[in-house]
Amino acid sequence: MDRKLDFVYPAIIDAFSGVAGNISVQLNYKGYTPLVIANHFLITYYHDSKCSGFNWRHYNDDYGHFTDMHELVQKKGIVKALVEVLNLGFYVHIVLDHYYIRAAQRYQKFHFFHDCATVLGYNTEKEIFYTADNFVSGKFQVLEIPYRDIEMAREGNEEKIVEKFYFNNDIYYKLTPNKLKSLVRGYLDGQYYEYDAEQDKILAAEQNHNELYGILIYEVLLKQALKMEEENYFFDVRSYHVMFNHMNIGVLLIQWLQDTYSELAETIKEKDYLQRYTELAYKMNQARNLFLKLEVKYTKSGRDRLLELVKSTKEEEAELLEELYQDLDVCINPMS
Repeated sequence: MDRKLDFVYPAIIDAFSGVAGNISVQLNYKGYTPLVIANHFLITYYHDSKCSGFNWRHYNDDYGHFTDMHELVQKKGIVKALVEVLNLGFYVHIVLDHYYIRAAQRYQKFHFFHDCATVLGYNTEKEIFYTADNFVSGKFQVLEIPYRDIEMAREGNEEKIVEKFYFNNDIYYKLTPNKLKSLVRGYLDGQYYEYDAEQDKILAAEQNHNELYGILIYEVLLKQALKMEEENYFFDVRSYHVMFNHMNIGVLLIQWLQDTYSELAETIKEKDYLQRYTELAYKMNQARNLFLKLEVKYTKSGRDRLLELVKSTKEEEAELLEELYQDLDVCINPMS
């Protein structure tokens, strides 16, 4: 028997596997598109963890339902428990030790408990689970993982996360033009702006000095590239992953605006916003891949190409978003 739950793949988010799994489920339903944009467009750098991520301090998780499975797993074993909940239409979040996952980059090298993989199906003939995680080079993939690998990756670590989940299908999340303007302006200004939903107004917010926002993340990328020549340099690709994910959200944003606001559709077409953001995503993917190559073999010329690529991408995105910010006024005050 072969069973796969609906899962949008390749994933629009791939920097953090738990987030990637959630969004790959959410995007099965059009009603989630504005929420995905609101939660992931304004990216954030956290000084304490020295890592970029999404704007989690202001994240909306109201539509997800997550239930612990430890008791079921203890009673039936991990394989039977996973099959049972998948048959009921639940997805599963699970922490696995990649040391025992043959398809993983860290297989038989060192123990690595990644938070967390998403199990979305199984095949009884092959005895595999369809499992999504950042298995190789930090990139989110859906792979066929043998039952035995899953069992081994949990032995002695049964207390780690294993939960079934689903999202409301009848979501109603309203992303108003003003809310969108607060996201775009915040990204361009490198700040977080509060949004008053009742009054549909953008408000100044007290800034968290432990965080950087939006376009300031480019400075993080540039600093990471500049420090590559240092001895014992630690290559952390997550910020490049996150910026690439942001570009994909930008593409999703333009597509959503085009479908949602007829008064903007012609402007979007005339200014070629969709193609421009698609090209930005392509450039940032090039930067991400170049960063990964430099981890394997560093060259100064490669580093210089990376710096130029990041700088030009920043300039082009800033220009695009300044134009888009002004054009959003059409949605707020459309001509009669």
